[in-house]
Amino acid sequence: MKVYLIFALLLPLAANLWFACRKKELCRKAVFTAVTELVLIYALHLGICRFTLCNAPEIPVIAFSAVSCLFSFLFLTKRQTAGRLHRFLRTAAGSVCLAFLLEMAVFCGNAYSLHPFSADAEQTAVTGSAKHSDSGIIVSGNASVRLTFNAQDVRFLHIRTETKDSFYEVTCRMTDDNFAHMPQETGSYRMNASQEELCLAIAPYGTLYEAELAFQNVDRPIRIRSITASDVKPFPFSLLRMLGLSALLCLLAAIRIFRWHRLCYDRFDLLQRESIAVLLMLCIGAMLFVCPVGNARLYDYDPAAGVDTYDPYAQTFDAWQHGQLHLRIDPDPVLLELENPYDRSAREAAGAEEEWDKAFHNGKYYSYFGIAPVIFVYYPIFLCTGKLPNTEFTAAVFSVSGMIFLFLLLLTLVRKYCRRVNFLLLLLGLTCAAAVSGLFLCSHYADRYYVANAAGITFLYLFLWLGLEASLAENHRVRCLFLAGCGIAVTAAVLSRPTCALYAVLLLPVVLPLLRRSDLDKRHRLTAVTSFALPLLIGAAVTMAYNAVRFSSPLDFGSTYQLTISNTAANRVQLGELPAAMVQYFLHPLEFGGQFPFIRMDTVEFAQNGRYVYVTEGFGALCFWCIPAALLLLCFLKISREEKQFCMLGYAAAVLTAFLDHCMGGYNTRYLCDILPVLAVCSVLLLLQGAQSLRKHRAAFRAAVLLFLQAPLLLTAVFLSLGENSSMWYGHPDFYFILRDCLVFWQ
Repeated sequence: MKVYLIFALLLPLAANLWFACRKKELCRKAVFTAVTELVLIYALHLGICRFTLCNAPEIPVIAFSAVSCLFSFLFLTKRQTAGRLHRFLRTAAGSVCLAFLLEMAVFCGNAYSLHPFSADAEQTAVTGSAKHSDSGIIVSGNASVRLTFNAQDVRFLHIRTETKDSFYEVTCRMTDDNFAHMPQETGSYRMNASQEELCLAIAPYGTLYEAELAFQNVDRPIRIRSITASDVKPFPFSLLRMLGLSALLCLLAAIRIFRWHRLCYDRFDLLQRESIAVLLMLCIGAMLFVCPVGNARLYDYDPAAGVDTYDPYAQTFDAWQHGQLHLRIDPDPVLLELENPYDRSAREAAGAEEEWDKAFHNGKYYSYFGIAPVIFVYYPIFLCTGKLPNTEFTAAVFSVSGMIFLFLLLLTLVRKYCRRVNFLLLLLGLTCAAAVSGLFLCSHYADRYYVANAAGITFLYLFLWLGLEASLAENHRVRCLFLAGCGIAVTAAVLSRPTCALYAVLLLPVVLPLLRRSDLDKRHRLTAVTSFALPLLIGAAVTMAYNAVRFSSPLDFGSTYQLTISNTAANRVQLGELPAAMVQYFLHPLEFGGQFPFIRMDTVEFAQNGRYVYVTEGFGALCFWCIPAALLLLCFLKISREEKQFCMLGYAAAVLTAFLDHCMGGYNTRYLCDILPVLAVCSVLLLLQGAQSLRKHRAAFRAAVLLFLQAPLLLTAVFLSLGENSSMWYGHPDFYFILRDCLVFWQ
């Protein structure tokens, strides 16, 4: 008898004995409950052994432990108790038992059969990069394995492997009584050979004659021990699925019993502040989970070495260390002789070698990427450690910082504009804003392009938060400090992504009222304006001087001198590009796919562009339902004039940024990160206000919950759909397959 069954039989006795010892009047009831549990558990064991392919199913001990103890608690405690805690404990106990029942009866339903069977292939033939061996079949590349079964009532194919950490795709074709001589495709699967047994669902009509497995994209050899056919799956008990469902049911019970859905936010409540801090840590942890943290590192800097392998920020740092602004990279003489070196076809025709995506001006290479990461990350780390960070490390630093400033900004907006906010909705709103903000995308890709986006988002949230705090500060010195920091943060945002300059208009309805406050005299107003304007003007002057020295124009950041796919100087701002920009950046839909998670990013190209437009796969901002819902609320919601101006300026700046990005650069997911940060903040703020204004209607609360939950779920699905192109795939290779097996239980 298996160990799990011994534990399962002993735990009910122990649990009921404990209850009987605490209250002697429960002895008879405890004995009856223990006997009932023993009978049910043993009957369950016999049923699984009889009606599945498992002779002794390994159900986790912790599952039986929880169910046994909580089942005893549920039946041996009084139901009529006034205390909320007692009601919650009973409900939680019932929830865990219900989750166990659903796991056994529903999620594992395709593992049961009145007459389960397993059939081996009568013949096996291999073609391509596959060969027979003493231990089975070895597949080292694109190959096909054809198996002859001649079996009926087959529902699944079982592939047993021995290889670890091997990823591949397999397409299944079969012949049956419907297509006896023409193999038909039944499914395509993305697989991980680290699982010992893989299961493919098929549904032949009548007799299954042959099954053909076509292996593709095999990254390392796979050793297949056996391939069999059966009418049921191996018993797929998932402890993770059971615990997740139990936690969800317990959370819903706690919300209803303790009335958390009626709790209002109080910024002085210590427990609420701790809850927000925990949520922030969870968001940062999730962000680092999708980030290639394993690749983040610090490396030694050698001033005498070449810089060819450095990222653009390290190359800029190296140039500054050598007292120059251009990079220490010698251009190809052929490139210098070209009349138009920015024409990619001319470079290829002449055989000129170029430094990809560098700015080339007056025979020298420059980096057009913002210098804020160099100033705020590279130099501080170098001064402290003598080493330089790579882009993964830098992206993680800015993403974490941006998440902190996002939470501070939203809480300050709530304090300034919202009188009463539901605390549960606030937590969900913070989660939604974190998902929509673009920080997860920057953390996920973490290359030189997204480092600039992450830095821009961080300083954008920082200057908005400092500006709002300045408008709320009562102490004049504190107000001036906030304004000075706000001016510096605006400059840093522009030095990260120049498009962030447009979002400075959001400070107008926040800062300008300071000049009209009757309780401030002229001296205080003048010092407040000077505190903000002085660092801003100094930063603007330094930035323009830096641009003028490098590119002969104070407003030229070097993007028109890129050596990239096309000549970016050919791009022009044209009003006729507005419809295409709105489609690409806002209405661009996700495509439905056949594999889990059943959606994927798609490319939308217009056939009549009239010119070359750089377009990659992605999605539009309105795929996050909270954004169109908030736009609709903005038309009807009664809010303060200042708040309405703040949100309208935010949406207008996002539309203008999308238009300029499309005209000057085209469409890419990283360009989408230019508009998502402000859309996230404004949308969550309006939805919180709308839910509060319509608090008498339960439908409004439920709609807000749905809108807030959709964003993180959609973003998770997008990351899962990337497959091998996802850093999460390589950092956590089993996550996709575990989640797929938990959610796609019907196959």
